[in-house]
Amino acid sequence: MVGYIYLSYPNIRNKPLKQLKIMKAALSSTLIRITGYVLFKVFNFLFMSVTVNEGQLQMIEAASKRNIPLIFVPLHRSHVDYLFVTWILFNREIPAPIVAAGDNLRMPVFGTLLRGLGGFFIKRRLESTKMRKDYVYRAILQTYMSQALHSGYNLEFFIEGGRTRTGKPCLPKGGLLSVIVDAYLNGTLDDALIIPIAINYDRILDGNFIREQLGQKKVPESFWRAVRAIVNVLSTSYGHSRIDFGQPFSLNEFFQSSKLYLPNKVPLTIGRDLSNHSPESSVSCQVKNSIPNGHHRSLSNPNNNYNSHSNPLSSNENGLIHSTRSNSSLFGCEYSEGYRDLVSSLASHIVYDAEKCQAIMSTNAVSWLLSYLHREGVTLDRLAHSVQFLQEDLRGMGRDTGFSGDCLATTIHAISMLGRSLVHVDGDPINDDPKCVFIRPVTVLPNVIELNYYANALSPLYAVDSIVATSLLTMADCDLWSYRDVESDCVISHAKLVERSKRLCHILRNEFIYVAPCSSLDKKINQSINNLVASGLLDGNERGFRRHYDMDIDNEMDDEEILSSNDEGSRYTLCPSTTNLEKLAMVTRGIIPLIESYYASVLHLSTLIGRPMPDQEFITSTQKSISVLLKKGVLLYGESIAVDPLRNALKLLEADGIIESYSQDNLKIIFLSKDFESEETLWSIQEEISSFRV
Repeated sequence: MVGYIYLSYPNIRNKPLKQLKIMKAALSSTLIRITGYVLFKVFNFLFMSVTVNEGQLQMIEAASKRNIPLIFVPLHRSHVDYLFVTWILFNREIPAPIVAAGDNLRMPVFGTLLRGLGGFFIKRRLESTKMRKDYVYRAILQTYMSQALHSGYNLEFFIEGGRTRTGKPCLPKGGLLSVIVDAYLNGTLDDALIIPIAINYDRILDGNFIREQLGQKKVPESFWRAVRAIVNVLSTSYGHSRIDFGQPFSLNEFFQSSKLYLPNKVPLTIGRDLSNHSPESSVSCQVKNSIPNGHHRSLSNPNNNYNSHSNPLSSNENGLIHSTRSNSSLFGCEYSEGYRDLVSSLASHIVYDAEKCQAIMSTNAVSWLLSYLHREGVTLDRLAHSVQFLQEDLRGMGRDTGFSGDCLATTIHAISMLGRSLVHVDGDPINDDPKCVFIRPVTVLPNVIELNYYANALSPLYAVDSIVATSLLTMADCDLWSYRDVESDCVISHAKLVERSKRLCHILRNEFIYVAPCSSLDKKINQSINNLVASGLLDGNERGFRRHYDMDIDNEMDDEEILSSNDEGSRYTLCPSTTNLEKLAMVTRGIIPLIESYYASVLHLSTLIGRPMPDQEFITSTQKSISVLLKKGVLLYGESIAVDPLRNALKLLEADGIIESYSQDNLKIIFLSKDFESEETLWSIQEEISSFRV
């Protein structure tokens, strides 16, 4: 592929050419075939199985025959994710996508390999202040991706920006997605099929992220570190792996059916009027190709584009695409609220769909149970019984699992995969009586952070249930365990329960995507409440709640019916049993570490009184404070010290106007807003977060 950059200043012409050369992919059918064979051998050695649903593969094959680009968007857990998708597509003879990869992977040997497999390298942190000002680089990236899609190439990128450090999906970043939106809105792209993907492992190949979650700097990738990592990987078994493809959806149909404001499908410009600028001052890229089909095709000849009569750029002279600054977040400019909502809605939809199709592995299930139900330890037979109960519960929610068969064998396998650093075993799980083998999670720092990583795969599934359960327990003015299996005199207002649940959803909004953009959070909360009625924990006879609690609300009732049936005057009586209290405790504890992180963050806000501070320094000092609070027993969960929820807490505080920030010497400096510069004004914030602590 050759890129031509036309600029009015010859002395800066070489910079865009160099950047394009560094960025571009170089798909090689020969390399893909060789790598496909090698990976077959390597994966067979590393994994006990790699499972892909045959029906999903047939769905992708059918989608590939529609003669429009496929955009694969996997959730990102491991560097192996790059290879998995290309390898599977190769085995089904579906053209390999070009894959957006961070420039940290552009290292000797491995960078060349990734480039030949379709990788194109982009600078990281596109949304940083420094990168927002690099308009030439952004124009090159925008044009490169737009031309690739216009030429009919499949594309793959990781919408979270990087690998998850917590085990649950990260909130999406809109930079690269906005390129696709721009390409559609300005006519470069008529349509594309977006395919969410979830990849899960019994055990991740990348080790763990303990160092980063403890606030230590990430060690940069290098050739020799990669070699050492490969040697370590090849000496370890990683159990089972599962790859799930979500339902493809049309970009065109999404926009047409979106209830959000949809800008006119015309070329977008922003900021200043570019009409008076000469063509020579704009950036243009021409990408040429000679082989239009199969794995061997590379970005090249505009004449090989898929047929697009309605595309306004198809008649461009010489096949050039002239780039202008758009409303896209890729350029970091101001853009309309409608555009922002459009990109955000699409991004959330993709992550939500990908997470929803993700299979839960045995290590996820066992980690979740040991973290939140049997944290003090449990016998092997009882843990296996809990795994079976959880599996049935997941299937009842329509979720698939990456394990089946005998639950005792599944549990033993998961314990073996997690290893002694995460699970302590007293006895021989294979030869001893399961009733005599005692299993206990390792809950000391830093090990508990890695255990929490595996458990967090289930956190999004139970997020709203956890929030409703937490809200319920903090509203109850009695000890539910003392009323076990008898009717209590605790009465809960439906309206107040919904209101309190929505408030906690707001507080934790940077942790989860609760519902698809086209759905309603109120509806989801009411569904969770009705599930509690169905379980027998809540008695809603007073207003006839039992008439609909066993219905599938998503399919049978619309928002108005749910809200009218659950009106403000409705009240519940709590009727706790041993079974529903155990499940209530499990789902509630799933968000306690997050609440403790947020609580510690707001407690530490007092250090900002009269003293602005770099955000990283604030996080580090908050972690030191958490360590002290853990020793004193004020906080109970060691995983609350992790960096990610502390960062998300700062995002919440800034969005809610409690803190503000500015940039100085490439540092983000935070300070208290004018209305919160005293201990007294901070007290109400601390009290609110504290009120959700169970």
